[in-house]
Amino acid sequence: MKICPQDIIIKRTEEVGSDKVDLLPTNEIAAIKSIEIYMDETIRIKLLGFHVNEKAYCESYKILEADKRYCEAKKSNYIHFFIDKEGFLQDESMFVLAFLPRAKSENEIEKIVKELREIINFLEIKQNINCIIFRFGKPIHDTDNLLKWQKQFDKKLTEINKNNFIKVNGRIKHIREDSKKCLIIRRANLFDSINVS
Repeated sequence: MKICPQDIIIKRTEEVGSDKVDLLPTNEIAAIKSIEIYMDETIRIKLLGFHVNEKAYCESYKILEADKRYCEAKKSNYIHFFIDKEGFLQDESMFVLAFLPRAKSENEIEKIVKELREIINFLEIKQNINCIIFRFGKPIHDTDNLLKWQKQFDKKLTEINKNNFIKVNGRIKHIREDSKKCLIIRRANLFDSINVS
């Protein structure tokens, strides 16, 4: 089955720049500028954040003869990347990434989990999957307690795991403030293998 948009496939070779993909000409997805990998395994990435603020950026990755189109099924508000790392244990290979502004309240986690469930169904994922929520932007008073956010996220994941035959694990992470951000994928422990810096 062909699902639109098509995957970006990154595999390091001896060619300079083969381990880096510059993203779309927009910084609306948490100001992410590029994707860089630091390991030899093949990485498949599906960009799910083409419909941001009612704009579409998917022309380069469109599959004309697709059986399913993400843009027709829904528009992402928070979840923007699906990542599949080949050569890893099943429970460590699949990730979805969401970007949540720090100005948002923790109630937004419920919306992210709803999107997560919809994406699992849309992509017909049959194995355990991991979700990382990156919080970005300037800290807002009384909203930066990471433990509080993680507990809220864990609670919502417990609810989703009750009704699914697959298990979803999740972690909240903070993105530091700077003007140019890269999505970094490297060989490391489960949630430390994907970061933004």
